[in-house]
Amino acid sequence: MAPRRWHLWSIQQTILWLILYEQPISRISSEHPPSRRTISRWKAWLQLMHESYMSILKARLSELCCHQDFTGFWLECFKRTGLADAMFYIQQGGGSVP
Repeated sequence: MAPRRWHLWSIQQTILWLILYEQPISRISSEHPPSRRTISRWKAWLQLMHESYMSILKARLSELCCHQDFTGFWLECFKRTGLADAMFYIQQGGGSVP
């Protein structure tokens, strides 16, 4: 089961990366498997949880401390650790991960 879960995090990271680079959701959904609704939910989830997740990740990964804005923080996070590991760190730090 773990490989499938990691694969889903990888897909989600790709989609979120495209959103962070301001690709339109309609274009993303035409080129990738998730529906527009799913992509919109993922975007809303990350925006909603940003402050909470950011504080937990900054405590764990000091190199993220210089990034305050949403886009810069998540692009650097994906570069440094990836979404799957970030969510693991958040869960370990007491955060809620879907």
